[in-house]
Amino acid sequence: MVGEGTGLGLVVRDETGKFLLAAVRRERNQWQPELAELRGLEFGLQMVEMHCFSLAIVESDCQTTIQKLKGEEDSRLEVGLVARELKHRANEMGQVCWSFTKRSDNEPDHVMAHSNCNWDTSETWALRPPVFLLSPLEKDGLIFE
Repeated sequence: MVGEGTGLGLVVRDETGKFLLAAVRRERNQWQPELAELRGLEFGLQMVEMHCFSLAIVESDCQTTIQKLKGEEDSRLEVGLVARELKHRANEMGQVCWSFTKRSDNEPDHVMAHSNCNWDTSETWALRPPVFLLSPLEKDGLIFE
């Protein structure tokens, strides 16, 4: 969260750990945490589609969200509906895997989610990360040029 609203941030890397893309979007909506996590993953899938990445391993530090995306839960609540939409979208995209990661291993994504950008817009950095992300990427062992 940055002030009011919700910050959505992500880092995309390839299978070797090389940095490919970082993106952030600031929404005026203040969702409950699990719904915000799902909306962040939805933003991530949009970036994967937009940049034509062929394989997506989507990581989250919210274990219950990943379990929903891997499972067969059929809730009519908003969280369940959004999870079902994400699973459907991922199936249409092809190679999408959902993965849980510890918060301590997810620092670059948190830095992106808490970075400042204009309301209802997104900012994207392809191939070269923004300066404020260099240190968290180095700590995570991600490779960038």
